[in-house]
Amino acid sequence: MRTDNLQKNFFIGSFAVLFFVMAIMILTDNLSAGAVYLHAALFVLCFIAALSNLYIIRKNGGGWNFAWITLSIIFLFMIFNAKLMLYDKIRSIIFNQYDMTMDYAFWVDKTNYIFVDMLFLAVIAAPLIIGEIKKSKLALSYFIAAIAFTALAVTINLIGISGLGAAIQNFYDIFWKVSEATALLLFLNSFFCSAVTVKASNK
Repeated sequence: MRTDNLQKNFFIGSFAVLFFVMAIMILTDNLSAGAVYLHAALFVLCFIAALSNLYIIRKNGGGWNFAWITLSIIFLFMIFNAKLMLYDKIRSIIFNQYDMTMDYAFWVDKTNYIFVDMLFLAVIAAPLIIGEIKKSKLALSYFIAAIAFTALAVTINLIGISGLGAAIQNFYDIFWKVSEATALLLFLNSFFCSAVTVKASNK
């Protein structure tokens, strides 16, 4: 019961903080600049949470868990990407320089191909990761919800809005950034619940 309360309180508290921070950014018209730092902070927290799960498993006699190593690497990449814009460099080298196309994503602009590939890889990796977090129903629920919000954020980002009015573009931008932040916070809650559950089960 104590573990359940800890997990639920973390969920409520983390989303309350997210709502407060994003409300301030929207009301002060600093969403675009603020979201960069917010997402970077969430990437760091998710990276730490993934490493914590790996550490707890190792501490309790487990091996080098492939799923948590993979997640740690993914979020470490996203941390550097937020700072160094690695995605834009990869996109420029692979798709623009060599004029590559993807027939299965004919409806997507070439500049957004990597988003489709990242989502495709996430879907493939999801069963492996779910196998590690299924001990906690909350962790599993949050992870599935995070995948759904990630898919939503990617889909929103693929929609062309250049010809639409300023009000619609502003709403689109808010919806996209909120969806992305929500997905990251759900990943964080999933990893936290998994770590708490595994630690409690090994006491």
